[in-house]
Amino acid sequence: MFSDSALSALSNAAFFLNSMDALCLGPELINIRTKMQLQRFISPLSAREKLLWKLFAIFSAPVFWVLFGVFRAASRKRRRARCNVPAV
Repeated sequence: MFSDSALSALSNAAFFLNSMDALCLGPELINIRTKMQLQRFISPLSAREKLLWKLFAIFSAPVFWVLFGVFRAASRKRRRARCNVPAV
């Protein structure tokens, strides 16, 4: 009934489906289908950028936990000194 070129030109397919939904089911589905997805492309990375991101991903979590441990130990030491509790 409809040729492929007529449906593909200027989003006629979405218009056709929306008109069928409006006639059969009501306007609820029209609002869902008319929301188009945005295509967000990730730009290609150079070898140097890939290496930097890999190193960041590998070393950021361990560095975070080491720093957290150092600050936690220092705060416990200060609290223990404030309370005059002997170290075990």
